[in-house]
Amino acid sequence: MRFNPAPGWPPVPTGWMPPPGWQPDPYWPPAPPGWQFYVADEYGVPGSVAGAPQKSPTPPWHPGQAPPYGQPSPATPWTPFVWAPTKIENIAAWALVATPILWQLVSIALLQMSFSSVSAGAMLIFFAGNSLLCAWDVMNLRKAGLAPRVSTWFAAIFLVPAYLVSRTLRSKQTWWIPSLWVASFLLAIAMMPLVAIAGGVEYEADFLEDEIESDLAEYYLLPNSRVSCPDPAIAPVGSIIECDVFFADGTSDSAIIDVLDWTGTWNWSM
Repeated sequence: MRFNPAPGWPPVPTGWMPPPGWQPDPYWPPAPPGWQFYVADEYGVPGSVAGAPQKSPTPPWHPGQAPPYGQPSPATPWTPFVWAPTKIENIAAWALVATPILWQLVSIALLQMSFSSVSAGAMLIFFAGNSLLCAWDVMNLRKAGLAPRVSTWFAAIFLVPAYLVSRTLRSKQTWWIPSLWVASFLLAIAMMPLVAIAGGVEYEADFLEDEIESDLAEYYLLPNSRVSCPDPAIAPVGSIIECDVFFADGTSDSAIIDVLDWTGTWNWSM
């Protein structure tokens, strides 16, 4: 008779049997219904002789069952499934830690190319990259013997910090990875002025056009004027955005928008 671990459980040393009071790790996948935890040892008992008297087998253990009174503990108890950090590949997890800062750097590059950093395409790039890193890390966890739940997959794709916390609890690693993600996120927020200076401040063209047309009608007494601004309207702090102004009498001019600071404050003139 030998112990038969359920699918997803770690292999047991030869001859190991659960000691009294032993319970499987709660993070292991549950055993399938009706799983046989004890099977006949097809190789027999080493050193046994045919016809020799055999000891009565120890009553088998089952999850949740109390051990029989007086049952002796094995001579060398085994502590199963101790997760060693060196056995888990953490490259993808560390890449996830860096994603908030990497996104700010990508935003600078996109804004310099006059590509909206908040458009659907840019968000798709960020979401796809994040999802690929999470999928890579989940595969690494599977290779190490961890079987993530469906909720873990959901957190990995939509809520990275929750995933990193769950990953740390399951892998029994240190808290450096989720802690540094928080630090990376805070640093990314602190980089917002740098993004505005090096990349640019982005405005909605419709918003600028409506504001200028309203000012022309109210302060310049030029109703029915039409303003056309570039879309997307992007410029670094200290620079300008030039919009075309078409008046009701058929003439035209340019409205110059000055970008004053990283928060998006601006004014305009003709």
